[in-house]
Amino acid sequence: MSSFPPSPSQPPPWLPGPIAPPAAPPPPRPLPAYSRFSALVLSLFSAKLYRDVARNWRGVGLLYLLLLLALTWVPPIIHGHVGIRRFVRDEAPAIVNQTPTVTINKGVLSIAEPEPYFMRDPKTGKAAVYVDTTGAFFGTDRIRQDVDLVTVRVNYRWGGPVIAKY
Repeated sequence: MSSFPPSPSQPPPWLPGPIAPPAAPPPPRPLPAYSRFSALVLSLFSAKLYRDVARNWRGVGLLYLLLLLALTWVPPIIHGHVGIRRFVRDEAPAIVNQTPTVTINKGVLSIAEPEPYFMRDPKTGKAAVYVDTTGAFFGTDRIRQDVDLVTVRVNYRWGGPVIAKY
């Protein structure tokens, strides 16, 4: 008959024999040869650094990678911020001033300006956005622009009769 909990002198029934005494703890690891900040520079070319990190650094691998990631991402983030700031300050006002007042009433798009309306690139003068809800131009016309905003009729069938959307 077994008793619960089993006595410490008896091994559990799933183990084949007596429990061995715990082994001696492993010897302490030597201190790292390189500091974390010198490792950032040495990581570009030093194989000795990587051997030292693998053998002697404990629990700082993730911290080191996060520090390296932060330091490598700061310059592109600053560059992107400066570029966006420059665009908003210098180029966006010329584009925003050309933008027509767009109204959508009962699913029909209209603008307050005469149509067809072209928004032009301030630097090149080429048409960048074309707005036409009157149907004056068709897709076969050779008008070169980046964005078309036109009234389109789409017929689609979804498990029933043909439904027309404008």
